[in-house]
Amino acid sequence: MQRDFGQRGRVFGVLCVLVVSQLSVGCGEKERPAVAPVKGVVTVKGKPVEGVQVSFSLKDSLRVSSGITNEKGEYVLSTFNTDDGAIVGDNLVTVRQIPKDMQTGGPTQGPEAMMKGTGAAEFKSPTKPTGKSMGGFFQIPSDVVPAKYANVESSGLKRSVVLGDKNEFNFDLKP
Repeated sequence: MQRDFGQRGRVFGVLCVLVVSQLSVGCGEKERPAVAPVKGVVTVKGKPVEGVQVSFSLKDSLRVSSGITNEKGEYVLSTFNTDDGAIVGDNLVTVRQIPKDMQTGGPTQGPEAMMKGTGAAEFKSPTKPTGKSMGGFFQIPSDVVPAKYANVESSGLKRSVVLGDKNEFNFDLKP
């Protein structure tokens, strides 16, 4: 049985479609904050460290830009797309060691790969404790990167990302 809602029903339907389409326009790339390329090298006592996650975030933002170091300690940050950089502004920085058995894509696995689930099947939790516990949520190996760098409050690391600048940030972490 088909109902005829009349002209009022059709007008209401058209209005609903217009409202929804206008709301969805705000979800596009135009609403994204500006990002600038960011890269660098992480060392501990002057030696490059592989498998370290470097994360940049603005103070009151939920969006995080991150990358994982390669065997030379080099990282490239990704925010919305692979290697697109970090959000422009004053960023708080954390650096944390990622256990080898939890590394899935290295520095080139960006947000779109994560959203597609690429590498998710290989993601395993460590078979034995690998370092200090952070409230029982996960383990951070403390053998290479000091645990204080894994927390925004204690890392003491801040960098300003500027549109059009080189934005190359090297970190030599101290115990």
